[in-house]
Amino acid sequence: MTAQGKFGFQYGDMLVAVPAGQRPWVANGGWAPGSVSQFVCGPDGSYQRNLFCDETNEVTLKISTAGAFDVYFYRYKGKNSLNQSRGWAADATKMSFKACTGAGACVFPAAKLPKPSKLSDEEKAEVAQRVADARQTEASAAKKALKAMKAKFKAAEKTAKDKILAAATKAKEAEKKKEHAELLAKARARKQEARQLAVETKAKKAKAAAIRKEIKAKQAAAAKKNKLADERRHKVVLNINKHKKILSHLGRISAKLASEQAHMDATAPLASKEGAYKAKKQASIKAAADAVGIQKAAMKRAADLAKQAAAAQKVVKKDVIIAKKKHALQRKAIAESKKSDHAFRLHVKFTKKHAATTILHAKWTKKSEAAAKKVTLSKEVAVNAMESAQCVIKDKRSGCTKWKKTGHCKTASFKAWMVTHCTESCGFSCTDLHELAMGIVKVANAKKRKRDRKARKHACPKYDKVVKNYAKYADKYASFSTQFEQSCKMRNEKTACKKEESYSALARKYEKGHVQYRKRMVDLKCYQYEKQWAKKAAKKGKAKGKKAAKKGKKAKKGKKKKAAKKKKLEEEEEEFQEEGSYDDEY
Repeated sequence: MTAQGKFGFQYGDMLVAVPAGQRPWVANGGWAPGSVSQFVCGPDGSYQRNLFCDETNEVTLKISTAGAFDVYFYRYKGKNSLNQSRGWAADATKMSFKACTGAGACVFPAAKLPKPSKLSDEEKAEVAQRVADARQTEASAAKKALKAMKAKFKAAEKTAKDKILAAATKAKEAEKKKEHAELLAKARARKQEARQLAVETKAKKAKAAAIRKEIKAKQAAAAKKNKLADERRHKVVLNINKHKKILSHLGRISAKLASEQAHMDATAPLASKEGAYKAKKQASIKAAADAVGIQKAAMKRAADLAKQAAAAQKVVKKDVIIAKKKHALQRKAIAESKKSDHAFRLHVKFTKKHAATTILHAKWTKKSEAAAKKVTLSKEVAVNAMESAQCVIKDKRSGCTKWKKTGHCKTASFKAWMVTHCTESCGFSCTDLHELAMGIVKVANAKKRKRDRKARKHACPKYDKVVKNYAKYADKYASFSTQFEQSCKMRNEKTACKKEESYSALARKYEKGHVQYRKRMVDLKCYQYEKQWAKKAAKKGKAKGKKAAKKGKKAKKGKKKKAAKKKKLEEEEEEFQEEGSYDDEY
């Protein structure tokens, strides 16, 4: 069992279970036989005046015998000034609960009632009088109590009415505060939404600018690659032309070498006889000299032997003839020697030239090989550059040569087609192909921008109007819903609940429409290109007179515009409520 009570129990207090119908303790006999006791929280030895048990204490009475038991509580009286135990209170408190142990049924003895004694008539009358007096007293007390109760009820009713009125006033104030708070929250949410939209628009603009920058960079890189490919191709052409020049020069050198070889072959026979002709020349010169000497001797002898003129003249004549023959042979030998010398000199000259030309030929042969290698390497570099630039220089039609002759390459109406299909025949470059592609892209982008601008001019003002009106009506119906929220939830008014549900549904509906049309504006990039469709403010006049006139006109038209705007908003609200949304219209 559990003993519970703050400051209700002290150490030494105990519960005693006694067989049913017996007294727990008698002065002569002590505790009843079969009784069982248990302290509430602790023995009497731990008693202190200001020490109390815990607020809740679990007490278990361990009864070993079966049967019915009454339970008594004995309070400990504490200790005297000599710190001696004063024992327990003589009058124990019988508990309202009982204990039953064992498997069998417990039988508790009935309480003994005292037998009533007989009263006399006088005593009976006195008792009746007392009862009547008591009843009258009770009635007057009840009447007074009823009167006091009615006064109390009226006061309570008045207090309740005052409280109800105060509660209603506070509820109204709370409702207004809540409505105002919701309006502020909605306004903050709209501002946050606008800020978020501005941030997203700015981010999208930055992203679009980055994409444009990236595209421009890629186009510039492509143009650079095409230019590089053209430079590589031009370098190939230059190397090929250089190789052609080297080969042409090498051909001239080879022709010169062949000519010199021919001259060498032609002068070789005479050059080889040059020694023999020289010996003959020397012999003829000697023979001529000898003949001259003989002639002189003969003439001297002829002078000396004048007498012997006839005979001597014959000899002289013979010698003269011989000398003449010798001189003729000398002249012939000299002429042949001259020819031989000239042939020898020519042979030596062309041999030297042939040797020098052979060296030059070898040198230009090496240059030709180097030029051929350069052509090959430059071709590979040009091919790689063209592959990197995705440039293909070749004809795609068989009639390109014919069309080139007819001037289609330079004709404006055919040029674009010729650049694409007759690139090689017309001599177009990678740069020309790139410029053509970029021109096509620019034209397509211009068409798309024009189409998008037209779509924005047509749709964005309508969508913007729908977005603003939907936001306005969503906030308005949310405010209406808030006005009926307390009546529904606190007072359980069915009409208020229906209205609250209806206005809440309308608020959700318009909020959903607001989000949908704002998404359409975002998808159409209305916020990124607001200048394309937003109405521009009127330009300020330069003259002050014009400004004053405009201000006067605006002041006159201001009230009319406000009234018209209010009327228009009311009509739009009615239209929204009737039609439901702008989806059918757009």
